[in-house]
Amino acid sequence: WAISAARSASGHAMLANDPHLDNRILPGMFHPVGLFAPGIQAVGATLPGLPGLLLGRTEHVAFGITNAYGDVQDVYVETLDPENPEHYLEGGRSLPFRRSEQLISVKDGDAPGGMREHPLVVRYTTRGPVISDHQGLGSEGDRVLVLRTTAWEKHAPQLGIEGLLDAPDAQAFDTRVQDIDLMMFNFVFADDQGNIGHRASGALPLRAGGDGSLPRAVPADGSDDWVGWIPKARMPGAFNPADGWVGTANHDTRPADFPWYYTNYVSPDYRYRRMGQVLNQASQMTVADHWALMADDRNLQSDTLLPHILAALANEPAQADLHTLLSSWDGVDRVDSPAPLIYQALYREIALGTFTDELGKDLAADMLGTWYFWQQRFEALLAAPDADWFDDKGTPARRETLDDIIRAAAPRARALLEELQGSDPAAWRWGTAHTLAFVSPLRPRGFGSGLAGGFELERSGSGETLNRGIYAVEEPFAAIFLASMKLVVDFADPDKVEAILAGGVVERHFQRHQNDQAHLWADGERRPWWFSPAQVRAHARTETRLVPD
Repeated sequence: WAISAARSASGHAMLANDPHLDNRILPGMFHPVGLFAPGIQAVGATLPGLPGLLLGRTEHVAFGITNAYGDVQDVYVETLDPENPEHYLEGGRSLPFRRSEQLISVKDGDAPGGMREHPLVVRYTTRGPVISDHQGLGSEGDRVLVLRTTAWEKHAPQLGIEGLLDAPDAQAFDTRVQDIDLMMFNFVFADDQGNIGHRASGALPLRAGGDGSLPRAVPADGSDDWVGWIPKARMPGAFNPADGWVGTANHDTRPADFPWYYTNYVSPDYRYRRMGQVLNQASQMTVADHWALMADDRNLQSDTLLPHILAALANEPAQADLHTLLSSWDGVDRVDSPAPLIYQALYREIALGTFTDELGKDLAADMLGTWYFWQQRFEALLAAPDADWFDDKGTPARRETLDDIIRAAAPRARALLEELQGSDPAAWRWGTAHTLAFVSPLRPRGFGSGLAGGFELERSGSGETLNRGIYAVEEPFAAIFLASMKLVVDFADPDKVEAILAGGVVERHFQRHQNDQAHLWADGERRPWWFSPAQVRAHARTETRLVPD
């Protein structure tokens, strides 16, 4: 998010960013970068192999990112020519597949050197590679599945992020973001003149007929049903909104009048709404205030489901202790509280109880493992407690409602938590179950994992809070997604940004910088990342010069 000068204690625009990723493997995904060259002064972070910065600040602009989930892929069902299986049918014509033969190296303990060469043949239609030729993606009969993607059609020598480094102001930065084709991000930005904005990046196709939800049939006449691209200047965005802040939380950022299909896969809006609750009241925000908001544990999702749980369990004597603990809960996912643990266990079991009879155990678990697919849809379903989804298909003589689902879920949730933490609900703790383990890729668990740099800690928050801690539905409740780093920029400060990594900066084992920032991150601390060249030199401990021969 970014705030205007009117909401800032310093009288300048400010920006905060904490990308949420599975960042458990040390030293983490992001690494800090300082770039100082003629015309460029920039400090921030990027991913290995990417040029420039993905988030940070330059002399005039600060920017951060979240995933926008723009839909840039379609799977097509294409038909083989019955007279020649090496051809496919396109608008009544028989066309040959284009073939590419490659050798890939495959790990094989029985092969010399532990690797063997495996021949890989990829067939292509005019839309892209045939993915059903490969294991696990097969189809049978006279059909093949073909993947079409923006990455195939917009491949270019540059990613587009290079131009972000020398944008003179927020307006120019917005224009530069529109040059990015292959990254579907939400960019939030602010500049040294007090402007703030947001823009979604990426080249998204305009589809003729339908969206990208399901595999598409090839048009019978062979025409192209990707008929163009969403105009970049019309991509979701905002510039200096009247509220004095902009923000994204992987949610649906499209305006109400957006005329094109963009995506059907976005985060629920709980975190964005919580962001708005705080920022709409802010008037004198400091760096510390932004840091505190990134650690906010208020769970707005519970506001919808919790009243249903309390009503359904109100007259259930066997669940009276759970009802009492939930009745006094304020919706904050604290480490030392039993209520968030009880709530999350019930939420999980209620969802499983709702969908398993229709989908089966495996498919229901698979769907529920994709949180963004179902959470907001499930919340809408709660408005109809007698909806068909709540009826148990295994009891045709009776029609169940949401209350029945909740009452059936409670004993299962209790059994799970008693197995984890004993029989006294008052002694249960969210943090005991909601742990986060930083691990070494060489020794992720077991004896010696601590010597390799790994460590475990308790986490507040949840998947529904700004202080992110998503767990896997099939393996509750350990956190797997987290703030991979944190950054706050105040344009009133010419010397530094304040940031921390959830990890370290080197991948060498037994080196303290492998995980030292992860310990600071866990304690809620931050450190200056020097932006002023003079401050960089003043705080430098070593210097390495690369000199040509």
